[in-house]
Amino acid sequence: MDGTGHSRIVTWSLTCSYSQVLASQNPTCCVSLSSFYNPMITPCPYCACGCQNKNNCASNICRDNDPSSVVSLKTVVQRNASILKCTDHMCPIRVHWHVKANYRAYWRVRIAVANFKYRMNYTQWTLVAQHPNLNKLANVSSFFYKPLIHYNTNDTGMFYGIKNLNNLLMEAGTDGHVESELILQKNTKEFTLKQGWAFPLMIYFNGDECKMPLPDIYPSLPNFTNSNPIPSGGWIEEKEMQKSLSSANPTHKICLTCCSWSWMKFTFLAVLYCLILSPAAAYDPLDPTGNITIRWDVMSWTADGYVAAVTMNNFQMYRQIPSPGWTLGWSWAKKEVIWTMVGAQTTEQGDCSKFKATIPHCCKKTPTVVDLLPGVPYNQQFSNCCKGGVLASWGQDPSAAVSGFQVSVGQAGTSNKTVKLPKNFTLLGPGPGYTCGPAKVVPSTVFLTADRRRKTQALMTWNVTCTYSQFLASKNPSCCVSFSSFYNETIVPCPSCACGCHNKKNCVMSDSKLAHKAGINTPKKDNSPLLQCTHHMCPIRVHWHVKQNYKDYWRVKMAVTNFNYRMNYTEWTLVVQHPNLNNVTQVFSFGYKPLVPYQSVNDTGMFYGMKFYNDLLMEAGPSGNIQSEVLMQKDQNTFTFKQGWAFPRKVYFNGDECMLPPPDAYPSLPNSGHVNSISILQKAASMLLIMFSLCLSLS
Repeated sequence: MDGTGHSRIVTWSLTCSYSQVLASQNPTCCVSLSSFYNPMITPCPYCACGCQNKNNCASNICRDNDPSSVVSLKTVVQRNASILKCTDHMCPIRVHWHVKANYRAYWRVRIAVANFKYRMNYTQWTLVAQHPNLNKLANVSSFFYKPLIHYNTNDTGMFYGIKNLNNLLMEAGTDGHVESELILQKNTKEFTLKQGWAFPLMIYFNGDECKMPLPDIYPSLPNFTNSNPIPSGGWIEEKEMQKSLSSANPTHKICLTCCSWSWMKFTFLAVLYCLILSPAAAYDPLDPTGNITIRWDVMSWTADGYVAAVTMNNFQMYRQIPSPGWTLGWSWAKKEVIWTMVGAQTTEQGDCSKFKATIPHCCKKTPTVVDLLPGVPYNQQFSNCCKGGVLASWGQDPSAAVSGFQVSVGQAGTSNKTVKLPKNFTLLGPGPGYTCGPAKVVPSTVFLTADRRRKTQALMTWNVTCTYSQFLASKNPSCCVSFSSFYNETIVPCPSCACGCHNKKNCVMSDSKLAHKAGINTPKKDNSPLLQCTHHMCPIRVHWHVKQNYKDYWRVKMAVTNFNYRMNYTEWTLVVQHPNLNNVTQVFSFGYKPLVPYQSVNDTGMFYGMKFYNDLLMEAGPSGNIQSEVLMQKDQNTFTFKQGWAFPRKVYFNGDECMLPPPDAYPSLPNSGHVNSISILQKAASMLLIMFSLCLSLS
């Protein structure tokens, strides 16, 4: 019967059921584990969600041969095409389960969910966990909880967000995570921290089962019966763990790739690059695809020319452009002029005397363009402009590695066939070192309208690629490295005049009155340094100290010191090459990101400062230093303190390679054989003296 009293002729219903196997061949989420009683963080399994998106993840997508066709990472496109942040697991979602504290009658767990997908935020998300102690859940912070009881076993529950607080999991980025803490009452008959009991049996996110790590690599209790356990200094402190869990970007973990290449392929590619690329191409073996790409997009034609949006992308993983910023120059192919500019300006106007009514912005044949300073009026701003020419490195902050401006060109071609590309591009960043190739026409850049429902494209696009060479930038290095260790009292200093001694006559002694004079830190227009007098005469010194040796781990302390009174370094980067960087357990005080240009070789990593904490290296003086410690797990097959193995192979600061001490001067292990031979001789001499004294007494 219906509401009117009439009977229905027939009624049917349909039941639809869901299968994760039909939905996707791979999981869509993974689980990582950690605990207060073990410093090891068990990461998600490698390629837990498949590596089919490895070549299109966020750190690679903008470094292809044609970056002009890349749409904004956070732009939603048709068919829900995903762009993931490059990680070892390549999953859109990572759930981290951290056993935080152990009380007498209770224990505490922290759950953090991180989103690594740039084109998806999750509304009304759900998280289902299965654990035998969920039957005695005492309190849940920040999440709602509902038990799921289907088989008279209360070991499964659903967590979900609180409306208008955290029921929206934002896309990948600084806000792309949610977290909560649980307090569970112990069942003394079954509670234990052994054999991974404290970790969940299964995890589901939005109904899909997440990939768990293998049980044999779960964080285990310390082996207190071991004769040489890790001392307390080697454990991760609770505050450090909170920082690592609250971050959506797992920068403190090593990020291995799932696809490995053979050494032969690596060698072949290296030789091939050296043969093909000219010296001006400035091939960097630690960043083989690093460059600065300048893209010109013709957005509209005018009566005598065109309006172009110029975008500068710094695709270098660890080399930024510091203050006073970039300077871009080129030569016009014909008699072009610049009518107007937005977001940048030329340093000179040139001779515009032949124009009567409207005076162009620049009439020079070879214009020189610089970025505007922060705080300019809104009508002079353009997308990604007005940062004083400062560009962050792509590996450190991709969103800050972009600069842009708009230029209106006159007396130029008004169609794709008549327009002539500019030539002889030059780039200062801020000093010399960059070599730019010719402009090349590429497929037009595609844009999305404001409502993201319609695609538009540039009328014409060309690219200019600039690469960096340290040899062109300076004849001498700009930094040096010193070494020390706990097993040798000798401190190996930087080589003498490592950065050249041309500034020796103009340096300042650290204890002189001039070092404390007002205005000594004021930069000069030519950006010339004022160095503290040292034997190495380098603006930057990196010190590597082998601090401690545990049974399964070893600890290194790094310190970076600034000796330049006229320069502070913002968003600095430190790149180190060492074979044990494939097993980094914890990095204190610095951010860390592995650099894996060859996939099969994971021996290089980038350290950088934490924002608003130590990302600014101050000028020379009491505050002109930063330091951190690195805890690494040993590989028993390769680890040794012999022959300088514990010291780095290469060190780069702000993209420039630092001078290392000669290998024969590295701190060495004590010569036990020599010590033993001396002790044996001493014992023999003592025995002879005793026997001689006995003979005298008997006689």
